[in-house]
This record gives sequence, structure tokens and C-alpha cells, in this order.
Amino acid sequence: MAKPEYSVLGTSIPRMGGVERVTGAGIYGVDLVLQDALPGGILRSQHAHAKIVSIDTSEAKSIPGVRAVVTAADAPDVRYGRTTIDLVKQALKKIKVVYEPLPVLLDPEEAMKPSAPTLHDDMPLPKNLPADAKVKNVCSYTVVHMGDPDKAMAEADLVVDEVYETKMIHPQYLEPRIAAARLEQNGRLTVWANAQAPFAVRTDVAKLLALPLSKVRILSTDLGGGFGGKASGITSGAAIEPICALLALEAKRTVMIVLDKAEETISTTIRSGAKMYIKTGVKKDGTIVARTGKVVYDAGAYSGFGAMAGARCTNMLGGWYLTPNVHIDGYVVYTNKQVCGPVRGPGGPQAAFAVESHMDSIAAKLGMDPAEFRLKNMPEAGDRIVGVPKLRDVSLGETIRIAKEKIGWGKKLKKNQGIGIATGSWIESAGPGGGAMVKVNEDGSATVHIGKIDMGTIPGFGIPLIVAE
Repeated sequence: MAKPEYSVLGTSIPRMGGVERVTGAGIYGVDLVLQDALPGGILRSQHAHAKIVSIDTSEAKSIPGVRAVVTAADAPDVRYGRTTIDLVKQALKKIKVVYEPLPVLLDPEEAMKPSAPTLHDDMPLPKNLPADAKVKNVCSYTVVHMGDPDKAMAEADLVVDEVYETKMIHPQYLEPRIAAARLEQNGRLTVWANAQAPFAVRTDVAKLLALPLSKVRILSTDLGGGFGGKASGITSGAAIEPICALLALEAKRTVMIVLDKAEETISTTIRSGAKMYIKTGVKKDGTIVARTGKVVYDAGAYSGFGAMAGARCTNMLGGWYLTPNVHIDGYVVYTNKQVCGPVRGPGGPQAAFAVESHMDSIAAKLGMDPAEFRLKNMPEAGDRIVGVPKLRDVSLGETIRIAKEKIGWGKKLKKNQGIGIATGSWIESAGPGGGAMVKVNEDGSATVHIGKIDMGTIPGFGIPLIVAE
């Protein structure tokens, strides 16, 4: 198919907003100055797993200058989930909470055992679990199946069975999470947030405060880094937006919350850890014939983004090479750890680490060059791989060949030098909907309205190029 010719796309233009970034003129969350805004704060539990017996806020409320103290009792019963900052910290210390500590589960495989304590009594196990599965604390289950992996595995010349594990990490963007809220005179709630997903924040705030969606307006500040860590609505922001909004409603004043680095690290979402069991059968010539596996994906204390990310990890453990027979079980498990969310390709890096390390291991056992082993099992247009019934356009083989040439693959290395090749894949999917409005002005210029956060190259670079074309 002939490639289309473009007159604007592919050219290099100055990025919109670039000058503001390098000169410091951009308005980020911590730069917000709202008239008569009160600082807010959140008292956090010191226990990984506990039952709240009682909360006494009377002493905190009695401190002069404290305008409002709210707890769950002040919010609608919806399940999901001159004042100075020194005064806020003083008030937080005066809130008395009585806890009943409960058993703590930190290992997802231990949490899955039938003998483990139940972490969420009101959350049933997934309905699609296998009938013979004896598990607990599983919030999501995904199964991937193609062909007859048991038969193919039995006929393989070589079977390699391995286990890979990744740990939780925090994206550690430079800018902390912020939220500010104000009740307008017309009864509408305005919330400022440095979130990657303002529409998700609007939905969550409206739901948790029992407000019509039309009564909640989200204004986005510039984003000082996110990497997915600010992307999953209130779960990725430690729920500070609805908490801030509730404080504003109670105090009848504008309220602003800024997380410090310690709060940012322990209360916002992180990348899940995963334990991945992967077994592959191959022929002597390097042809992959079967793969089986299991993913145990750590969701943390609540499901958050874990169900979706764990499903993607399970699909991607099947790999992006020709593998006609596959069976992989994926379990997303509750533990008493930080809630997990999206970070740079949710579920993808964990699976890629396991798959590509496993490919090198198989190649070594076969005595094959690891790049040639990958090329031996390279899919082409029209082929089926795990998660994709029919590939339309594949350039992975070409990419590996060019990479080999560019990096000097196969040449003799100097002392203490190493070289390697690995590939990756990503399962993309459409969101709930989207749109854009383009207005052509009297002078022939165009104005574009789009609900997209400026956190990369799309709004300030890609969209202008597309519209201009």
C-alpha cells in the first residue's frame, strides 16, 4: 500500500507551550494562588490493616483558626472511597483515632491461600474463576487460551520453565499532587487538580459527594510530570480531590491541599509488583510451539487500576512472537500494601521483563543467537498472536535487523562490555469516548478545543500538525 504524502505532518515546528516551560511562566499546581484559600491536610493511618473503632475530632475543632474537620461521617455514604499549614498540622495531631489492628498480608501468594484472612468481606470473588480454584482475596481473574498447549508442550524437544518477579515502584514525578476546591455562588463546585485524567476526577468527585455531574467543574493546571501515576482519577491522587472539596463545602471557603514528599510517596498509587511463572516448549530448530504460565499481580489494599493492569500483564506474558498454543492464568490479588495504579504502560513492563529474559534463556539453552531466535519466531501481517486475532502491519523483524546492524551485533566486545537485544509490545485500547472541536477564524487560523492534558507531544505539537494538515 502506497504511503500517503503530507505537506505539514512530519515537519518540525516549535512546540506550543515550550517557551512557557523553559522560562518558568507556566502555572503548575503549587503555583496556584486563590483568594482567601485555606490550607488543608489529611490524617493518615499508621497501620497497614486495622479497623477504626472511633474518631474524636472535638479537640482539633476547638483550635482557634481551624474552620472545618471532616470524616467519613460528613460525606455521603458512597463506596469507592487566617489559617496556616502549621495550624493544619497541629489540628491533625489533635484528632484522636482508636484502631483495632488486624492481621497484615504483604505477600500476594500468601494472601491467595484459603487459610489467609479475608481482606474485604463485602467483595465477592470474581465469577469467572475456575470451579476448582481454591483462592482468597482475588479481585480479578483473567485467562488466556489458544490451541492445545498441553499436547504441544508434550511434543516439544526442549521445555524451559522459569519464574520472574518484579517489585513495586513509585513513579517519583517532581511535582507533588495538589487539589483546590471552591463552592461558587451559583452552587457549582470548582476543583483545581494537576491530574492526568480530569474527566475521571470529575466523575469520582461527583459520585463521592452525591452531586450531579453538571455541578462539578475540574480545572487542570500544568502537569509537572506524571508518568501514569496521576492518571487513574482519585485513586492515583490519594483521593485528595473529593476530600479537599468536602472540606471546602464544610468550611464554606476555598481550600487547597498540597502533598509533601513523604505523603506523595506513601499515599499515591505505585506500579504493581508481579510474580510470573512462564514455561515454553520449543523445537530443536528454535520454533516456539507452546507456552503456559501464571501471573500473580499485587493490587495493594484496593483494586484501583489493578484489574485492568493485571489483565494486560496476563495477555502480554503470552508474548508477541508466534506462539500457536498458549494458556496463562492471571490473578490480581489484594494485599495490605499501597494501592497500585498505572505507571508507564500498566502491566506491560512486568510482562516484557519476564518474556524477554525468558527468550534469552531459551536461546542460550538451544545454543542459538538470541536475536536470530527472535527472528525465527517473528510474526508477519495476517498472523495471530496472543491478544490480537489478526495483525495488520508488522515491522518488528525489520526493527531487529536494523538494530543489529546499528549496534554492531556479533562483533567482538572489549573487556567489561556487554550487549543485548530485547523487544516490547503494548496492547492499546479505546477509552469511553472523546472528541474535538475545530473553529476556523476570520483570518483563516484555527482554534482547537480538545479534552486532553498537555503532558507530552500531543496537544502542543501533534494536534496542531494534524489540524494544519
